[in-house]
Order: sequence, then structure tokens, then C-alpha cells
Amino acid sequence: MSGGSMAAGEYAFSAAGLGALRQLGGRRILAAFDFDGTLAPIALRPEQVITPPGTRAALDRLRDWCTTAVISGRSRDDVLRRLGVAVDYAVGNHGIDGLPGAERESAECVAVSRGWLAQLRGGETLRARDPGLLLEDKGVSLSVHYRQARDPGRAVAELPAVLAGLQPPPRIVTGKMVFNLLPPAAVDKGAAMLRLLELSRAEAGVYVGDDVTDEDVFRLHQPDLVTVRVGRDVASRAQLYLRAPSEIPRLIDALISALAASEGREALR
Repeated sequence: MSGGSMAAGEYAFSAAGLGALRQLGGRRILAAFDFDGTLAPIALRPEQVITPPGTRAALDRLRDWCTTAVISGRSRDDVLRRLGVAVDYAVGNHGIDGLPGAERESAECVAVSRGWLAQLRGGETLRARDPGLLLEDKGVSLSVHYRQARDPGRAVAELPAVLAGLQPPPRIVTGKMVFNLLPPAAVDKGAAMLRLLELSRAEAGVYVGDDVTDEDVFRLHQPDLVTVRVGRDVASRAQLYLRAPSEIPRLIDALISALAASEGREALR
């Protein structure tokens, strides 16, 4: 199986999509997921996001069948609090926070983020521009949310230049009404996924995400890696798509069925 052999943007529950999942059977699998917009629906404020009960139960079932991971833009501690279920690997801040073997890079990112906080005066500089701008301190990175800005259009137009003036200049990654500020030493989700595949000794993998930062995984096009985007986007490099986060339990159960069939076992407990 190869990402290049599948038409881009296939619905995950089409014949082609289910066929891609079936090809994962019979091998050691790593199943990794983004959190916001993937395992949990987007909320008005970041602190309001939680994992729906059905998704928690599905993740719990999946862990009996393969190695599981979450690679989130949130801090690792934050995503673990909101996940509500055990996973084998939890990595935050788009790939750097809690990634085994990246401790030195993580410490560098913390130092850079502290400097950015000082330059932004803990968010006061942003709130002076628009009281609805929210600066989120995630330890090894920062995020600027403009979902509640008085003028979101102005925020989109003006914030990139303001944020690019920070020293050292951040890697600015856009998201759903958010600008993520990543330090130069930050590891992206693609590098994190490759590291977790190695650590777990996985022979194949599946990754599910919904946002710009997830494209770092989608564009890997690794053989034996199935990529799934939540929300169809013709510009995405993901091989498959889901219509909404509510379809995550169904996707997980389809993956479990594929793994069970290869072992001749009962799929669901």
C-alpha cells in the first residue's frame, strides 16, 4: 500500500477508504490522532473542549488492538487532562512537548517562548490592539486566538506582521482562528509521527487530523501510512477524509475490524 496509489480525497467509508484500512491488517500498527477538531469538536474557547464519551470509548477499544498516540497543538499536560482515556504516547505543542528523545529541543523552545511572552508583555500588547485576542501560553510554544476578536478580519490581516517581529522570528502556523508561534527548534507533527513510528516499532500507521499543522504528516506520503483528514479539503494532502469529528468512533471501529479480520478474532468486545 502506498499513499501515491490512492486518489486524493477519498471518503474514509468508501470502498477505497475501507480497503486502505483493511490493508493495515496483519501488521504492528500505530494509530495517531490530533485532538482539537479531530477527537474533540472545536469550541468557542480552548478550555471548553472535551472528548465526547463515544470517542473516549472507541479509543479505549482501539488500545487493545494497536499502539495509540495523540499529537496535539495543546500542551501535553492539557491534552491529557481533556482526553479522558489512556494512550501509549501523548505529544503536545505540535510535536515537541513530551516527544521521547527531544528533551534538548524542548528546553530550547521553552526559553524562546519565555522571551516572546516578555516581548508581548504577557498578552497585554495584543489585548491593546483588540480585547478579544487571547494569548495562550503552552510552555514550549504560544498561540494567539482571534475567534472572539472584535474584528477577526483585521486580526487576520495585521497580526502576522506583528508576530513576525518577535525575536527570534517564530514559525507562524495558521489554524482555525488561531496563529501558532513555534520556536526555531520546534519539531513538527510530521517529524513527531516518524519518531513515534520508530519508537513503537510499527510496521504501518494511520494518522487523523483536521488542520494546517496536520499537513506536516499528510505530506509525508510514507509507504504503509494511511492519512485521514476531518473535513474535506481539496488542497489537503491527506488520502482520506471524514465529514466531522462525530465519525471518529466509526473510523476506529472500522480499523479494529480490519485488524481483527487479519487475526481471525472477534472485532468488538
